[in-house]
Amino acid sequence: STQSTWGARRLLEEEDAKRRAQEEEARRLQEEEENRRRAEAEKRLKEEEEARQRAHEELRKRELEEAKRREQEENQRRLLAEQERIRKENEERQRLEEARLREEAEARRRREEEELRRRKEEEDRRRREEEERKRQEDMRRRAEEEDRRRKEEEARRLREEEDRRKRELEEIHKREEESRRRREEEEARILELRRKEEEYRRQQEMAQRQRKLEEEEKDLISQQQLVVSAPTQNWQYFNEELGQWVNFPYEISDALERSWKTDSHPVQYSFEGHVFIANLLEMFAKENRTGKSVAIHRYSTDDHNLDSNHTARGGPVVIWSSLNPLTQKQERFPDLVSRVLELKMKSGFPSADILVLGGLKFTIRFSDMMQVNDQQQFRRVNRVLHQPVWERFNPSIPAWERLTHEVSSYLEENFAAGEQSAEILDDNGGNHQFDMKRMVHASGEGHRFMVGLRRELVPAEHSDQAQPPAVRMSATRTRSRPKRAQLLIYSMKADDVEEVINNRIQPQKTYPLQSGKNPIGRAPGVGGITLDYQTVSRLHCVLELSSDNNIWIQDHSSSGSYIYTSSRTYVQIQPGRNIQVQPGSFIALADVLVRVVNE
Repeated sequence: STQSTWGARRLLEEEDAKRRAQEEEARRLQEEEENRRRAEAEKRLKEEEEARQRAHEELRKRELEEAKRREQEENQRRLLAEQERIRKENEERQRLEEARLREEAEARRRREEEELRRRKEEEDRRRREEEERKRQEDMRRRAEEEDRRRKEEEARRLREEEDRRKRELEEIHKREEESRRRREEEEARILELRRKEEEYRRQQEMAQRQRKLEEEEKDLISQQQLVVSAPTQNWQYFNEELGQWVNFPYEISDALERSWKTDSHPVQYSFEGHVFIANLLEMFAKENRTGKSVAIHRYSTDDHNLDSNHTARGGPVVIWSSLNPLTQKQERFPDLVSRVLELKMKSGFPSADILVLGGLKFTIRFSDMMQVNDQQQFRRVNRVLHQPVWERFNPSIPAWERLTHEVSSYLEENFAAGEQSAEILDDNGGNHQFDMKRMVHASGEGHRFMVGLRRELVPAEHSDQAQPPAVRMSATRTRSRPKRAQLLIYSMKADDVEEVINNRIQPQKTYPLQSGKNPIGRAPGVGGITLDYQTVSRLHCVLELSSDNNIWIQDHSSSGSYIYTSSRTYVQIQPGRNIQVQPGSFIALADVLVRVVNE
């Protein structure tokens, strides 16, 4: 039994050994199969990766060929578009040239018709004036004949007395007259030279400014892209004690600007211990406690450093603006941008590129009047002709009052010519000083009453809607209708006329002007005005007060008569010519200063 037990155990051990050998063999075979499958999978993955790389390279090759083909097509399309644009520009330029030629022909025809009409009206006026003068002369002749018959004896006695005095004076002043005549001729020649020099200087300055303007316009048109700085807005108030505009502090100016942009007004602010309520619609502020009103003003620092600002600043201007879609307000472009847009549009450019320092860049298309930025956002663009008008602030109302068209035109002419100030006399003889550099209007005794002055640009269709000013003024160069007139004689020399104007010096003598002729001179005769000055001729001039209250002067002197003009220079009256004199005008009879005013 022991042997059988060991035999059974060996059999079991052998079976276990065989089983383990079989399991080991099966495990080895399984590992070899897994290694084979893993190698096949790696090989398959490698082949797939190589195929993917070949497909990617093929795709990149096709994409490069496609991009090259698209680039060639784009270049061809751009070339065709450029040729089409050039053709359209040539057609548009030709159309504009034809339109300009037609407009010039039409304007020339209208000017010729206007000139013919003006000449005809001038001839009619002269004929009527000649008839009126003849009628007045006949009436005066009949009156003089009647007066001569009544006072024949007295006139004869006066003539004999006058003849005797003349013979005595002629012998005394014979030598003096010759020397005085030479001196007067020399003085007249010097005055004429001065006048010509002054006129030549003004012409040269205007020509120089015009040349600068033309050069700047050529330079602006040639620029492919206009680069400007964004303008900032500042606020000022008019200080009546200083007689000038003063800048608000930054905090108040910033608050007013924010209220202006958001339409949140009136605005309350504190300044120098006082509380003010600012009306941004009427542009004035009222002190809360006393109710005193002061003018305020908003101005832009649109500084583009152009030398020809004074040349280009006068007269109507075209202002460009765009509609803000968020606020639905027209936002005005800077003055330089408007000026360049107008020049380029008139020169036939299809568009203009504008770059505002700070990053804002946009293009203005003239064909459809649209503004386009880099994000392809559009705005509607408007261009409106604006007319300059002049206004002064009346603190008693309080409101800004627009001056009459006559005065506003006179100020605009001086402003465009580069003048810094202008002087105007009203119908009552009052003197008004307009400082167009500091924008101040001064009036009253010694120009002590000063208020703010401003020049506004309004659309041309609204420029005639003006309120009447508190004091209606008329420039000295315009016709006035005095009921009665006086001749004021001053003790000052003619060269001191500015001192008379500024210091309101009273005249030495006053003579009323009679209806008809008023002879003036050292020995004018019966009914004349005697000026006892050695430089004045015996019959120096004749002032005639016509029936329609117009005043005319005719020079008969050897030393000359001169009228003081608004340009602060004297203009000589040609001997024998009738020149109309406006009330308030200063006249130099040789070197004697006189003035014709309303009584």
